[in-house]
Amino acid sequence: MKIVQIVSGMDKRGPALRSIELAERLLARGCSMLVVCQKGSWLAENIEASEGLQVVESNLRIFGWTRRSIRQPIMIPLAVAGARRLPAFFPEIVRLADAMRSFGVQIIHTHSTRANLIGLILGRLLAVPVVTTAHAHRKYYHWRMADCVIAPSKASAQYHQRVNGVSAEKCRIIYHGIEAERYRVDKNTRHTIRSALNIADDEIAIGLLGVIIPAKGQDVALKAVASIVDKAPNIVLCIFGSSELEPGFLKKLKTYAKSNNIEKMVRIYQPTDDVPSILSAMDIYICPSVKGEVMPFVVQEGMAAGLPVIASRIGGIPEMIEDGVSGLLVSPGSVNELADAMLRLIREPETRNAIGEQARARMVSDFTMDNYINNIISTYEWLITHSGVRENIN
Repeated sequence: MKIVQIVSGMDKRGPALRSIELAERLLARGCSMLVVCQKGSWLAENIEASEGLQVVESNLRIFGWTRRSIRQPIMIPLAVAGARRLPAFFPEIVRLADAMRSFGVQIIHTHSTRANLIGLILGRLLAVPVVTTAHAHRKYYHWRMADCVIAPSKASAQYHQRVNGVSAEKCRIIYHGIEAERYRVDKNTRHTIRSALNIADDEIAIGLLGVIIPAKGQDVALKAVASIVDKAPNIVLCIFGSSELEPGFLKKLKTYAKSNNIEKMVRIYQPTDDVPSILSAMDIYICPSVKGEVMPFVVQEGMAAGLPVIASRIGGIPEMIEDGVSGLLVSPGSVNELADAMLRLIREPETRNAIGEQARARMVSDFTMDNYINNIISTYEWLITHSGVRENIN
């Protein structure tokens, strides 16, 4: 199969990470890939063309709109390219269409809203099916125009059916897979990383990875720590993430920690690429997000590492975690529930270990990468069969 992926985001976030991973896995299965990405983006700088993989950089941001306009179906043609962008819009569409036609595209797979709209235009021009992965919950009517929407969870499928009018027939629920073996805890690595992070042997390290913004609930975590520090003085909250999006929020976190005398218990680090090693140094993992989660991969990572995970009961998280068995679920934004769950796991090491074992077993049995790729390929094959796309359209 010949597959085009379009990724319009600039940052190192879910869509970019998933597209690289998907490209590598599909190449290994004998597929040919063409990846279209934004010039100067993290993806453009980190994906390399190779045998079977072509990379096309594009100024995708000329395909611009305001959120208000794109939510109104009648405004979509105007939203696609404002008057100032029209001179650049049409030549870029032609250039991308020519590249895809020469490649022999059979499927266009888009990641994120802007990429979805661009893919829909190109899909109609080239008469090939368009599939988009729903990485977020947002209200955009053009989602219903895709030939298939891959929802990473049942909750996501229900959202897009209810809010964006995507028909149930077009939705495919495909849970993202994980290579659990990469997250097997190594005792030597654990000791080395804990020493590097200045975590003492008798301290209980609670990990929290992700961009530092209010939606991720780092402030909820700090308040929970402050409420139990007298009962669990050996607690250490380790936050890893970038604060570039909202630097003011990081300042508020530091101010809160200082004013509540928990500075020594709260440690904030830069984001890391070596997530398995960092998780090996943790005792508990938390995901206290208050909104915006679809199927957070970092929860899967924590579970694959054999950590007991405490997570908010939002999005697709309850589809991963069986409360009290393979993790603990709490109400989004509830400081008391998060604090109680932390305290329980700190005080009950046997429960902590049992839940961690069940969490890893859940990832190993039900969230394998092979299952994920098989389901993706099955979706592609179904779309090609029902769209009448030829094996080679050159």
